[in-house]
Amino acid sequence: SLDGIQKNVGEALAVIVIFLGQIAAGSSVFDLCAFLLACLVVLLVRIYGLAGKAKVKSPEAGSTPVMAAGKNGSDLKVISNV
Repeated sequence: SLDGIQKNVGEALAVIVIFLGQIAAGSSVFDLCAFLLACLVVLLVRIYGLAGKAKVKSPEAGSTPVMAAGKNGSDLKVISNV
């Protein structure tokens, strides 16, 4: 759900802010690996949230499919839409 995605982005951003705050206060040293991992989490969750669901293309309105049957009549396949 979108609420869960927004929650994950918020938590990852909060971790980055706390991380940068600790560095600014001098109580921690900058760790590039940890910073890049936190940024990666934010980026991936944002991409997932923006991607949306795949849409199935529906046939055009008014088109009638032309079908062809196999030898035993059970194998039907669409030849074209008229």
